[in-house]
Amino acid sequence: MSKVRAWVMLEPGKMEMQSFDLPKIAEDCALLKVDACGICGSDLHAFRGRMKTAPFPLIPGHEFIGTIVEVGKLANQKMAIVGKETISPGDRVAIAPSSLTCGRCWYCLHMPHRPTLCTSRSIYGFNSIKNPPSIWGGFSEYIYLHPRTWVFPLPADLPLERAVLAEPMATGLRAVERAYNPGEAFVGHGYGVGSRAMVLGAGPVGLMVILALRFSGAKLIIVQDLIESRLEMAKGMGADLAIRA
Repeated sequence: MSKVRAWVMLEPGKMEMQSFDLPKIAEDCALLKVDACGICGSDLHAFRGRMKTAPFPLIPGHEFIGTIVEVGKLANQKMAIVGKETISPGDRVAIAPSSLTCGRCWYCLHMPHRPTLCTSRSIYGFNSIKNPPSIWGGFSEYIYLHPRTWVFPLPADLPLERAVLAEPMATGLRAVERAYNPGEAFVGHGYGVGSRAMVLGAGPVGLMVILALRFSGAKLIIVQDLIESRLEMAKGMGADLAIRA
């Protein structure tokens, strides 16, 4: 294959299928074949014109997983591979979409473990096609992986429809993790095992927060939403009390 097809968001409300050259990867990069991609609320905000910073035209999609097709000889040294020493062709992976960092700012040099603090970062799914090689989003058949990308190899037996929830699940886990920070849970400050928690909104991220709360030992989980079907799903995923309001 010498061409890659992708849906391009040209401007708010306008999508177009385009073809791009399949790039030859640099020695510190990799090529990923997209297996599945979710649609985030941010994608909808961009499409509806509510994201003023969206760098149109762009290939949307940051909630993607895929299979490694090609790995540059230095990619395993340059990328942050979590839970495994190296990646190889055939590995199914998720990536941290905000890890398109500059590698030069103070945060990149001194806090490389916090890629979202980079002052000049781009984001997979929100990077203009004007930046070569253009295929930076999950609504493409293939994605070019930058050398500083954070890569998370996935279990081979993890079903595709669950694996594609890796990014929103990470968001839910991080929300609960940060809730521990305000103080010591065992003296009543902040969240901890045995705590009560309320989740405002039972959308995809809210559901992931409920799962994270349940597995981290919450005593009581209350969820609030206006949509009855979401509340029913929330109860099925671990909420103890659902309030329609």
